[in-house]
Amino acid sequence: MKIKFMILTALSICVFNNTIAQNGVGNFRVGSFYDGTAWSDVFNKKLKEPDKYVLPNMKGSPYEYKDFTFGKLFYKDNLEGEFPLRYDVYADEIQIMNGEETGALLKSKDIHVNINGLNYFLLGYVLDEVFREGYFIEKLKGKNTNLLIKKRKFYMEGQPAQNSFIRAVAPKFTDNETYFVRFEGFNQPVYIPKQKRKFIALFPENRKLEIQNYLKENKLNLSNLADLEKFFAFYNQ
Repeated sequence: MKIKFMILTALSICVFNNTIAQNGVGNFRVGSFYDGTAWSDVFNKKLKEPDKYVLPNMKGSPYEYKDFTFGKLFYKDNLEGEFPLRYDVYADEIQIMNGEETGALLKSKDIHVNINGLNYFLLGYVLDEVFREGYFIEKLKGKNTNLLIKKRKFYMEGQPAQNSFIRAVAPKFTDNETYFVRFEGFNQPVYIPKQKRKFIALFPENRKLEIQNYLKENKLNLSNLADLEKFFAFYNQ
């Protein structure tokens, strides 16, 4: 898939690459990817207020981890270098730091990153009967299936105290985590239902009885990530 050419509004490619060289950020090869794609195709936008939700009384955070971590950036499975990265779960975007400026990577299925040893992929998916597109964390990779995590954050506005009897409510982020499976040969992941009957229905007919017996014998909870990892490790054998 060819990435649409997008020009960075406030930061030229030249300045960006010079800053990288001066600060030792990454080992990027002078401004272009293997097939000639420019940095402006990847560095989607400069964030004017990257920490606009960081308030004194804020509970929670929009980020998976607040601080940037050096991670690997891949384009079409080719390693392009290591850069300061973080996942903004609320905005569902991967952020990259350039000196004192923060930007967001272009959302493209050709681009994925590895942060703290975990791969983050942009994929289309269906949740609550709505088609969406967002980043998934690859928790377990097998020869038949991959177990994926979709993280979401929900933001609740704060409320001032109405009177001396009603306390103020601090603004906060709440976490939500759902699990998906991606079968070999299919790019779009499938939501993992919590009901065992619906879960078993996802799999080939010739393995359903085996799966049913395994779930029963091991008393697995399909809402529990550790139990799902155990199941897919078994299934991928």
